[in-house]
Order: sequence, then C-alpha cells, then structure tokens
Amino acid sequence: MKTKTKIFLVVGAVALLALIIVANLKFAQKSTIKVEAQKVQERELRAVVSASGKIRAKTSVDLSANTTGKVVTLAVDEGDRVVKGQALLRIDPTPAETQVNRFKRACKRRGRRMICSARIWNKRRWKPTARKHFMKGS
Repeated sequence: MKTKTKIFLVVGAVALLALIIVANLKFAQKSTIKVEAQKVQERELRAVVSASGKIRAKTSVDLSANTTGKVVTLAVDEGDRVVKGQALLRIDPTPAETQVNRFKRACKRRGRRMICSARIWNKRRWKPTARKHFMKGS
C-alpha cells in the first residue's frame, strides 16, 4: 500500500470515529430529563399515594365455641377492644336445656334415685364450661 492510501484510511477512520462521538452526544442530550428548580419555602404538601396490598392486624385470634347453636346476642362489634373473660356473644341455650331435661326425665322414668347432675352428663357429652352456663340458665 502506498503512503497516501494509508494516510487516507487513517484520516477516514478518525473522521468516522469523531462523527460517531458527536452523534452519540447529540442523542444523549435528547434523552435527558428536564428538572425544574424552585426556591425553598414553607407550604402545604399535597400528595396522593395509592398502593395495593393487604392490611393485617398485629394480633389475630380465632374464636370457637364449646357448643353449636344460633347466636342470640352479639355483645361486641368488629373492631371493638375486648378484655380477657368478656362475653362476646350468647348462644341460644334451648337445645342444650332440652337435652338436659330429657336426660332428667329418663332418669326418673327408670326409677333410679340418683342425682341427674351435669357432672354425670359431662362424662358423656358436655364440656365443663358449657355445663356451668346452661345449668344456671344464664
């Protein structure tokens, strides 16, 4: 290769490289974000934030009853604070009272002189807390 050809190729490569650098700088300026600056001052901030997700309570408790039945009275509403031992609801005692009365009648019919107490009945069906509340009729 002749010297003129080598010089022409080197000058062409440098010119091409310079053209690529200039084009890159021009396009980079178009993709920049414009920022607005203001003087610092005190004012009311208004912002709307929207997000998706789930709201969970810090403490969660599962409730269950010792017996089934219709809820007659609901003593608390959702979100109310409760304390240990507080009555939350009252279940209709009629079906349980009917079973106790049926058991008492069966004991009398058999002619036994035993006391038909809830203690005996508890061994078969009832839990102690249910027996205590239903026998009092509260």
